[in-house]
Amino acid sequence: MNSIKRSAALLAVALLFFWGCGRQETSANDAKRQARRPLEGRLVYQRGEGEGSEIYVMDLASRRGRRLTANDAADEYPRWSPDGRSIAFYSDRDGTRQIYV
Repeated sequence: MNSIKRSAALLAVALLFFWGCGRQETSANDAKRQARRPLEGRLVYQRGEGEGSEIYVMDLASRRGRRLTANDAADEYPRWSPDGRSIAFYSDRDGTRQIYV
């Protein structure tokens, strides 16, 4: 039960982080353009590597991927922050599943 409460707390913190990212006093159209621009042409994904998985970012124009994580853990479920500057993901690298940015 403790792990469920801890997971729920971590998820709540991550959601608050993502909700607050990129908040600025601009018009609605400017804010949408700014939020999309860093993400245009990029894809974040996970790929199995042996026993675990790693996080990659691909430039869609060149179709080249760049590995962001390198360990024996399961790094999974990557998601962009709304402003496109950060990526959050689950990992069990410390023995328990936690959210990393």
